[in-house]
Amino acid sequence: SAAALRASDRLLCRLEREVQCREAAQDASGAHRSRAAAVATERSAASARRLLAQGLCARGRQAEAEPLWRRCAADEELRLGPHHARTLATLDGLAACVAASSGSEEADLLHCHSYLGKEATLGPHHPSTLASANNFAACLYARGNVDGAGEIYSHIVAGARRTLGPDNPQVLTSLSGLATCVADQGLVED
Repeated sequence: SAAALRASDRLLCRLEREVQCREAAQDASGAHRSRAAAVATERSAASARRLLAQGLCARGRQAEAEPLWRRCAADEELRLGPHHARTLATLDGLAACVAASSGSEEADLLHCHSYLGKEATLGPHHPSTLASANNFAACLYARGNVDGAGEIYSHIVAGARRTLGPDNPQVLTSLSGLATCVADQGLVED
């Protein structure tokens, strides 16, 4: 509804101001605060940026969200390392943003990096790894790589059934993706 959109816009404006305030506090905290206080301020600014990026993407404003996602990813990679679960989750957000705005090959690479990083860090059957694999497969499918998407969906279904159970929504989503790939490959009759 129109009222909900206006409320959402007001919330995004408040988040933008919050990001600006927290970044200003982060800049000012350099020599005047302890290292612990500076880290807390940095984390606070990063959380506000992430929330703003998510909100902008939800409103279809990927062009505004993408630089925020990129900054979050770069900051988290420096602070936490490239294989930390939070860094990889941020890569998922950036990949989804890039895919929604341009559907570029970069989105494929970001999804792939997140998926492989989570597989190495969390294990191949962790729910977050399976979700990233599903995002990667969907991205490949959207760009016309039906065979690659089908392979990943097959892998997801096998692992997710074992880990999450046959009736889990993630299993059913991946089964749907696999069925679409198989149908597109002409491996089944109508």
